Amino acid sequence: MGNVFTVEAKWYEDMWVATSDDILGLAVEARNLNELCDLLNVVIPELLEENSRLVEQENLPVVLNVHLGSSDNFVH
Repeated sequence: MGNVFTVEAKWYEDMWVATSDDILGLAVEARNLNELCDLLNVVIPELLEENSRLVEQENLPVVLNVHLGSSDNFVH
């Protein structure tokens, strides 16, 4: 399948914040997970293209790890 890009989404009191070690420059904030996913669907392909890492597929292989609260527990 090629590269799989991992994105970490963490809840900080009133905001979801998504970052990634795999996607240079990714830092997205949203008030809910639906909004966050919508933003990621736009921003990730743009950043990959800017970083010359665009995967030539209709569906990019992205894993979103969602961290709830301050613990290290998360859901996929």
